[in-house]
Amino acid sequence: MNKVLHQLACALALFVPALGASAQTYPSRAVTIRVPFPAGGSADAGFRQMQPALQTRLGQPVVIDNLPGAGGSIGVMRVLSSPADGYTLLGHTASDLILAPLAVGTAKYEPDQLRLVAPVTAADFVLVSSPSLPFKDVDELLAHVRQPGNKELSIAHWGRGSTAHIVGADFQNRMKVRFLEVPYKGVPPIVPDLIGGQVNLSFMPIGGPTVGLIRSGKVNAIGVAAARRVPGLPDVPTLNEGKVLKGFEHQIWTGVFVDRGVGSAEVEKLAQAINAVVASPEFARFTKEQAARLLEPMTTSQADRYFKTETKRLSDIARQVKLQPE
Repeated sequence: MNKVLHQLACALALFVPALGASAQTYPSRAVTIRVPFPAGGSADAGFRQMQPALQTRLGQPVVIDNLPGAGGSIGVMRVLSSPADGYTLLGHTASDLILAPLAVGTAKYEPDQLRLVAPVTAADFVLVSSPSLPFKDVDELLAHVRQPGNKELSIAHWGRGSTAHIVGADFQNRMKVRFLEVPYKGVPPIVPDLIGGQVNLSFMPIGGPTVGLIRSGKVNAIGVAAARRVPGLPDVPTLNEGKVLKGFEHQIWTGVFVDRGVGSAEVEKLAQAINAVVASPEFARFTKEQAARLLEPMTTSQADRYFKTETKRLSDIARQVKLQPE
């Protein structure tokens, strides 16, 4: 027995330093950030902006891999099926990550299987319409919808259970109206159909191409889902400035996540690198240009608590709009 214990102790003594060496040399090869949306969307734009500086900080290539579909759950499950070694990250919108399992039958994961490494940016939602429907504010939209004989309006979102779907459902419930819902695989495919009038409305996060579309008149901004007007779009009213809707606030925030099995040392190193990139003047300028905003840097323990709080908040909203897996 003593001989067996001695052999186990020797093996453990060899194994523990190997673990420490692994953490110290991390990363020793390319790191992949899987983004579960099509390239060109607002979330994707933020991660691509981070990419060069993050490569410098980590000393290794950083690859962006877009895997859209099923409310973002395809990309999430691909990350969870990869080794939990810190080389496969998830660049996602937290709300879509949390909501997909509550709405998409094929989303076979739980949010707590992932850990928030660091938040990146946040953006309020803006309700936009096709330029052929130039509503000046939410009251004009409501008047149109309630006018007998008017054709039913359609609203686009990037999949059942997505943040845009939940925001739209909450809006319809509060306004006591109904739109024809049209799901897409991301924001970029919505844009040409919205411009061309194939779909009438959409809630979009303010960031990426959205601001440019509004400023150029390619889409019409009806109102922002926030308490105050957004500095980057000062002429666009909030949806709460209307006569009926009050207290309607929805934002979307992005973050970098990993499988919860990834070691603490690797998570800490990633968090320090990402927080440094996000705090840089270059990234701050990019965020301001997109009319989005930065979230305060968080320690890894603060990030854990924040993600748990957001999971509960969004799960409560999902219950209120009676979201069910399909």
